[in-house]
Amino acid sequence: MGFLSRFARPAKPPAHVMAFDALAAQARQPEFFTAGRIPDTTEGRFELLLLHLFIVLYAVRQQPDAVPFKQALFDAAFTALDWNLREIGVGDMTVGKKIKRMAEIFYGRVTQYSAALEAGEAALAEQLGATLYPAASPPPGREVLDSLATYVAEAVAALAATAPAILADGQVTFPDFRVSRKPA
Repeated sequence: MGFLSRFARPAKPPAHVMAFDALAAQARQPEFFTAGRIPDTTEGRFELLLLHLFIVLYAVRQQPDAVPFKQALFDAAFTALDWNLREIGVGDMTVGKKIKRMAEIFYGRVTQYSAALEAGEAALAEQLGATLYPAASPPPGREVLDSLATYVAEAVAALAATAPAILADGQVTFPDFRVSRKPA
């Protein structure tokens, strides 16, 4: 390694890392916690991260070259979760168990969200209500759940339409989330 190479720009991150960074940033958008009324807790943030991971993986599921990308994206997400657990002080002996439980939750969400998405926005709204809002919090209004279901369906459709570009470049974009008030 020469002296000048130390000052060279780092290589562009792999597509799966860029995709994970984009979905993690989207999952942190304040609108989800304000207008969407998703609890701004560790669990609420975790559920939003899983939802956005699901959106990307579901959108690229039909692509023939998607398998390595999907696995790398999943690995990037769970590496980040592992790192976050360690960062907040979870002991090395329990991190593996917690990550295993998080993966089980994710696979459950994939099954639930896939079935609900295929059943239509009403079923998706119900499923989102069941997973994003713990029993202890007051449930959001119908317009919030319907807006979340519309957001997820639109995000999946938009990403599916650009799936080859996502796999090649990691350019993941999401629609804005807004709670729409339906006229009475």
